[in-house]
Amino acid sequence: MKNSSSVSEKLVYRLSYGSFGQFVKVSVTVSEVKAAELDIFLSSWRPGRYELGNFSKNVRHFKVTSSSGMELSFNKISKNQWKIKTEENSEVVISYEYFAVRPDAGSCWLDEDIFYVNPVHCCIGIKGMEQLPCRIILDLPAEFKTATSLRWINCHEFTAADYDELVDSPILASSSLLHESYAVNDLTFHLWFYGVQKINRKKVISDFSAFTRVQLNTMGDFPVSEYHFLILVLPFRFYHGVEHLKSTVLALGPADELMTENLYPELIGVASHELFHVWNVKTIRPAEMMPYNYHHENYSTSGWVYEGITTYYGDLFLARSGFFSVDEYLAEITARLQKHLDNPGKDNYSVLESSFDTWLDGYEPGVPGRKTSIYDEGSLIALMFDLYIRKNNPHKSLDDFVRLLYVRFGKAKVGYRQEQLIDLLKEVTGDGEHAFFEQMLTFRSSYLAVLKELFENLALDVKLEANSLVHERRAGFRTDQSAPYPRISSIYPGAPADHSGLMHGDEVVEIREEQDKLILSVLRFKRKKEVQIALSSSNRYFDKAMIIRKPEPSPDQETAFQHWFTGVMH
Repeated sequence: MKNSSSVSEKLVYRLSYGSFGQFVKVSVTVSEVKAAELDIFLSSWRPGRYELGNFSKNVRHFKVTSSSGMELSFNKISKNQWKIKTEENSEVVISYEYFAVRPDAGSCWLDEDIFYVNPVHCCIGIKGMEQLPCRIILDLPAEFKTATSLRWINCHEFTAADYDELVDSPILASSSLLHESYAVNDLTFHLWFYGVQKINRKKVISDFSAFTRVQLNTMGDFPVSEYHFLILVLPFRFYHGVEHLKSTVLALGPADELMTENLYPELIGVASHELFHVWNVKTIRPAEMMPYNYHHENYSTSGWVYEGITTYYGDLFLARSGFFSVDEYLAEITARLQKHLDNPGKDNYSVLESSFDTWLDGYEPGVPGRKTSIYDEGSLIALMFDLYIRKNNPHKSLDDFVRLLYVRFGKAKVGYRQEQLIDLLKEVTGDGEHAFFEQMLTFRSSYLAVLKELFENLALDVKLEANSLVHERRAGFRTDQSAPYPRISSIYPGAPADHSGLMHGDEVVEIREEQDKLILSVLRFKRKKEVQIALSSSNRYFDKAMIIRKPEPSPDQETAFQHWFTGVMH
């Protein structure tokens, strides 16, 4: 903690309510200015979501003045950059408003009861001054409590060491915040809830403490001394989490289901995932993101590491902490596998290619059958790498790989490259060439056969059962039930539906089965059409997967399974 007299006054950010309560009013005072011009910018994306956000589109009423109130001239030189003429003024004030109406885990949202800001959206940076400390002043009602990992000065004033820390530190303030905390290994973890006034405190603290302890024990130590979970509990169905070095924002709902079996496992799951990000991507980063380039895309093929491995371990830690039973954990893996099997994109794009293209269409469905997921396929890659290492070297695992990543790259503050990841995987595995790793990262096909072979070491297997729905099993199409009429959402390549003239987006008004065909009445651009689909008598589509434990495993298989599931070497 620092007192106010020790904090630099060269950069002061003042945030408050702007017009209509829907805008964040931002004022940035820059002192001791000596240059004739200032180059300032607003980030074009936020770390944790690898796509352009172009936040400057939400800025209005941009204005620059001297300390005496004289307006200074400026030019906008790109979509997110401005050049300011200082006119020999030693102090410059930059002010504007930022539209804040998105209550998700990575944006900004204001109303009369909450002031929630991700500074990466709305706080400008000044070229050449990114390494300077800055003060953050929140002009908020006195009764508001503030949740943030920024260092407290007094009341609603905080400080950040530099621009990176500022934009990596979300702020949640309200008069109705619920606060709890717990300690693991002499580290303090804060829980801040907005949207509920009552939780099962004993259960929440017990479950959070358990997965936190497993993560700390696995990784050896924690990169920071204190951590904050900022939890937005929304009144509608929602699920989202965003990682930061010293905190995370979790947004989920509906609020009245928070402590039920419908939503509570989602809270614990996303919390475990985001906590592991403190190591994986906030500390251990690809070279392409060392440092972050806030202006342009930060292309990387390592999404299978920073999201895939995190997704894998987020669930595995819950199994090792006792939150998931064996069956519940296998169900989590099954869900990832099911998405993989149902996605024809697995035959067209490797996980490396999909990682690179998150900047293109990574967070939307995109063209049918074009790509895979750095979350789903990435987590299966992590699983296969873990099982492959264990099979070839029973005394090692992916745990050793991530620990070495932390020591050699994270702690050293050096970004890794793809070839270094492969070398490290081979080192952990032991003797041999181990071309397996390169092959799977560039693989464009179903992972099923590889998984079944690796599962054998743990006495696990994958069973496929026929889909009970005729139109999915024999015709090869699926519908989205959220529209007034069921809408065609997926057509499996090569299936009868693919050759019938059925199109994505068709709305199914009526469907009937006659002998070995389906007759659909559909709306296409509001025009009614009839589509006939000859049902397959031999091929099956959209099979249902299930991961099961084989009966009577051998002692070696049981030992390998327990080592994997518990993380304890027996």
